[in-house]
Amino acid sequence: MNAPSYSYQCDDSVGNKSTVGVLLVGPWKNGEFAEILSPLSMSADWQRTASCEEAAALLQETEFAPELILLACPLPDTYLDADVEQLLLAAPLARLVVVAGTWCEGELRTGTPLSGVLRLYWYEFPGWWTSAINTLGHGGCPPWSQPLDGPHSGRCLDTIQAELTGVVAIDCKLISTFDALAGALGPYKAECHWARRGQFEQLPSQVTAGIWDGGQLEPLELERLRIFAQEICKRGGRVIALLDFPRQEHLAMVRDAGGSAVMGKPYVVEELVSRLLSLQ
Repeated sequence: MNAPSYSYQCDDSVGNKSTVGVLLVGPWKNGEFAEILSPLSMSADWQRTASCEEAAALLQETEFAPELILLACPLPDTYLDADVEQLLLAAPLARLVVVAGTWCEGELRTGTPLSGVLRLYWYEFPGWWTSAINTLGHGGCPPWSQPLDGPHSGRCLDTIQAELTGVVAIDCKLISTFDALAGALGPYKAECHWARRGQFEQLPSQVTAGIWDGGQLEPLELERLRIFAQEICKRGGRVIALLDFPRQEHLAMVRDAGGSAVMGKPYVVEELVSRLLSLQ
């Protein structure tokens, strides 16, 4: 059985080359899944199949032994426990990760929880992947090697050794939100400044990155994000937007407003730090 293979070769942050075997299952060419997959630059041996049945056949008929099997899940209950069992029998050493799409999010439409898999929302995946690759690059264990024994299992990463150089401007409504973000970034030596909703007078002339804390980008929020992104751009930095339940259309809205990345809330600190490092 032949499956399309995609190979990317890039140097990691410590100058080594590494390859992660990844099997993509499901509609990775569509919608939000294509959106998050296209910019990934870490070296990897990617192979694609349309279904779990095709994936199991590929694993049984070839020598491909992926570390990760990523299942694109566009709708609740796209996959069943029987699918998971089938893939684990074919690749017992692989970690299965369900990447849930827009229509899988929300208390009433998350679908039946699957056993033996790590679950990420689609907008969490890029930050998780980047953090994982940074961890590998510094000799740490990847998150998919950890046991699934808690609510954050598979996402708790080794402490990132790199430091956040320069100034991080944080645009948020409440001082408590600023304190939480500044406290989380403090161990990484970030110099954080509060840019309270349109008040930029106290910001330094040079800013490394900006964090904009918002909701779901109603018109007033979008305009405020645009103004913040313009101010950060003038100072040489780029902006990450933290949003509630981001959708695919929010990515385009953030880009049009001058932002560089979107992350959902609640965020994992190491993943946020990894995103900020990528903007330096």
